[in-house]
Amino acid sequence: NADAARLHCLPLHREGSLLVVAMSDPLDLRALNEVEHLIGGRVRPIVTTEAALRRVLQARGEIQAHPRA
Repeated sequence: NADAARLHCLPLHREGSLLVVAMSDPLDLRALNEVEHLIGGRVRPIVTTEAALRRVLQARGEIQAHPRA
């Protein structure tokens, strides 16, 4: 959804009560806190590259692809 693109994260799966999310900056406490607030639970971030995150969000139609120059 739009929150994933805005927060630069992608929910992957649940591990018990935790939601595992891929993030390009897993130390972004503001984003982590907001995700926890949105889902009403705890998250476990894992690191991914910004490029990989962008590709998945584009494939899901959550962000637009940037035209190449």
